[in-house]
Amino acid sequence: MLDARRKELPFHPSPVKPGPAWKGKAVLAELFTGSECPPCVAADLAVDGLLESHPPATLVVLEYHLPIPGPDPMMNPASKQRQEYYGVNSTPTLFFDGQDKLTGGGGRSLAAAKYKQVAAKVAARVDAEPGAVLKLAGTRKGEVVEATVDLGTPVPDATYHLALVQPAQEHKGGNKVLVHKMVVRDLLTLAPAARAAAFDLAASEKATDAYLTDFEKTSTRFKGFTFPVRRHAIAREGLKLVLWAQDKISHRVLQAVQADVK
Repeated sequence: MLDARRKELPFHPSPVKPGPAWKGKAVLAELFTGSECPPCVAADLAVDGLLESHPPATLVVLEYHLPIPGPDPMMNPASKQRQEYYGVNSTPTLFFDGQDKLTGGGGRSLAAAKYKQVAAKVAARVDAEPGAVLKLAGTRKGEVVEATVDLGTPVPDATYHLALVQPAQEHKGGNKVLVHKMVVRDLLTLAPAARAAAFDLAASEKATDAYLTDFEKTSTRFKGFTFPVRRHAIAREGLKLVLWAQDKISHRVLQAVQADVK
């Protein structure tokens, strides 16, 4: 019963619909978090509130797990890559469209206040003009998730990224959050002329398992640590893909789009 209550949001966000000034922009919210991070609880739940209140046409969420302050069995090479891209050294850390950085969190009692803060960040950006036109579709054929992409007219100095996302992963870490949303499982950078891409699920799992093993062997901060449980397995149903265009220099996200894997 307690676990069931912990899966519920401690606040009730109202639906947020695009207004008359909306031009088709989807804000990309990237959350760096950790299941052993007590202050991450408010941020995690606030982002869950964004997912509940905002349609994917106006908001796309990605969640990366880091070993801050302790090892996290959901971390993987993709989360490490994005951590280095932004230079993140603390959790929780949020980026809105790659530029608007927000840090700080708190416990469950601060989740509602944190939601108001992050919702305001989305509202401040959602009516901007999209800087790119993107289209995305995804299908799974056995162990391979195939993406069909349309990157539109190439944008100078833009990079195009494609993420494989698991909408929900159950794991009870030290901060007692039970369900982690929009967990990034793998990541690709696409050529501007790309029309398709693919993720081999078994290969992604193997790479993450090797990453966790390497962490156990080489970490100087957590010498002798062994993961009691590993969360490298990827669900085969309900997966999503996220595609976004991002400026190489400023890191500004020009546009993002999300698609269900069918």
